[in-house]
Amino acid sequence: MAVDAQDRVVLIGSCKWTNAPADVSEYAALLAGAKAASADLKLDAGTIGTTEGPWLAMFSRSGFTHRIEELAAHQEPRRLLLVSLDALYAV
Repeated sequence: MAVDAQDRVVLIGSCKWTNAPADVSEYAALLAGAKAASADLKLDAGTIGTTEGPWLAMFSRSGFTHRIEELAAHQEPRRLLLVSLDALYAV
């Protein structure tokens, strides 16, 4: 989770340290977890996963399946960040 200078949640993420690439099921779990925690995070649960809600990020040791990459690429505007281990080391 990341907050801005006004303590508003601007990003919610999950990290997967598995041998399999992250898939849509992990994205669904991220959405469900964020919605379940929305009251504690002072967020409107209805905004999770929308342009009014915080960015969502998935970090994965083993990369991502084509399905989740397609889902992220076709969001308009894009609100899901996919970050592989290789991408972290490239920075």
